[in-house]
Amino acid sequence: MIQGAKRHLPEPLQFELHTNDPSYDRWRLAGIADVRPSYLTLSPNHPSALGFNRIAYAGMRVAEKILPNTLAGYPTRQLSALRSADLVLPTGGDIFTSDYSNLRKHLSSIVSLDRKKAALIAHTIGPFTKQDEDYFRQSLENLFLITVRESESFEYLKSLRLDVPLYQTADVAFGLEPAPADTCREILLSRFGVDATQQKLVALSVSEGVIRYSKLERSRYFSELTEFVRRLNARGYLVLLIPHVMERNPNNNDLIACEELHSKLTDARMCRIVSGEFSAAQFKGIIGLTDCLLGARTHATIASMSQAVPTVSVAYSRKAYGIMSDVFGPKLGAELTIAATDLSADALEAGFDRAISAGGFGEAAARMKELAESNYVRLADALKS
Repeated sequence: MIQGAKRHLPEPLQFELHTNDPSYDRWRLAGIADVRPSYLTLSPNHPSALGFNRIAYAGMRVAEKILPNTLAGYPTRQLSALRSADLVLPTGGDIFTSDYSNLRKHLSSIVSLDRKKAALIAHTIGPFTKQDEDYFRQSLENLFLITVRESESFEYLKSLRLDVPLYQTADVAFGLEPAPADTCREILLSRFGVDATQQKLVALSVSEGVIRYSKLERSRYFSELTEFVRRLNARGYLVLLIPHVMERNPNNNDLIACEELHSKLTDARMCRIVSGEFSAAQFKGIIGLTDCLLGARTHATIASMSQAVPTVSVAYSRKAYGIMSDVFGPKLGAELTIAATDLSADALEAGFDRAISAGGFGEAAARMKELAESNYVRLADALKS
């Protein structure tokens, strides 16, 4: 999003990231953005009464003035920073929904503002419970633009008849430039002993979070994945396990899932965990060297689709179905999407064969990149007006 904003918004630009993991993000974004802890989203979900929350946020702003400007080296005044910013872009992908029971705290960065200067860019939004829908509607007075990354969200929000300009675009990650292929081949060879020029490769994005989100039986989940890896190995494919989400919460750290799957393989010589402090661009470049990706993480599948790599999505929420349908069309998109609750070695192998047989889809990938870029065009146009 920062890269795209720099391409389309007038300079000079200064970015500040409000995050739950400031020490890591300050290192990762050194020279790119300032970093501030986000106490608004570290808290439990906020009450359902919007008026009460507005009063609470006002009280917090007063309390911020009592605090020192920094604690432990980090700026403390998050609400004051939000209100003094020229533009507020909440991130998160699919957090604006009732699915995770925490919608209201994620809307706090919009509700706490004093004027119309927030935009929701390339989100999956909804569905809402009736109570959450009412709260969402009331939160829009400071919002001047919504773009959504797939057609299901677009049709859903159209049905709500919101008084905010609404456009269908694509996830911004479609436009992320991958690391150079030569660099990624060297990473695979030097770090993992994999020669991408000689070896047939399949990427498998294994999600720890999908177990919790979909209430899957853990032993069955890994048993089916283990059997699928065995079948791929028997067909001559070396499997790269992609831990696309790594964080402090062990329930959502894919490296844990990759390690567990790897430990269950009777012959692990044809499987590697792509572990290390790689950037999103490096992960994307590595995925671009494979013959196919099968994944439960949305941005792992976007990394492959945007490079016209055959892709199978393991879906645990509505975002996967919408994105796959938009890229491949309703029929093929459905054939390449497996519900997490229906995960099996047979389903994965059938999806893999269908993805490989579908052939190239370079035109669709190019179209999604253009739609991703249109997020910033829409944003720049809205800011001008």
